[in-house]
Amino acid sequence: MIHIKAAKVSKEQGQQLTKHKQRLETVIAKTESHSKKVVDLRKKEAELRKKADSLKHGAAALRLDDEIQLPAAITQIQRVHEEIAEAEAQCHLDKEPLFRALDEAQDCVQKVSQTTYAELIEKIADALAPFFDNRTNAEYVAREFPAIRALTAELLRHRTNSYDSIEVMHSEALLVLRKVDALLNGNVIWTYQGLNGATAK
Repeated sequence: MIHIKAAKVSKEQGQQLTKHKQRLETVIAKTESHSKKVVDLRKKEAELRKKADSLKHGAAALRLDDEIQLPAAITQIQRVHEEIAEAEAQCHLDKEPLFRALDEAQDCVQKVSQTTYAELIEKIADALAPFFDNRTNAEYVAREFPAIRALTAELLRHRTNSYDSIEVMHSEALLVLRKVDALLNGNVIWTYQGLNGATAK
């Protein structure tokens, strides 16, 4: 397992990160209730779909009660879809500043964490060097290691787009905020458990 502490930040970088932190906290708080509502509705939708699937099997087996209940379950799913659309519409104007805040904060994290990226490549290349004719080849192979790909995807980037739903965007904003906090506090910013384990920030 690999634990990587956040890169040391300069005074100027710390000031920039603090601004991003404050901005993220503001937009996250503003969209939290909308996000929770959509999350709850999607859970309800999943439950109804599971119930509807069960009723479909029952109806196919000529169980009268299941056949009677099936249309009601389908109607409920349609209503949940409408409620989700309404909840998304209600927070439409808040999604753009939320995405912009997380995107710009992530850009700052990515720039500050370039040293972390380079140091991990160096460590892997050090381990590989005895098996290669020169250092350049070892570093080239190190860049393709799963740990480097995971760090790039999870630390140096975010995983959302401006058209994503509010709960996806809100969840990703929380992840970016944790990265910002780790940089400001000098904590572990990224953990890699290997190919057979989960990765966490």
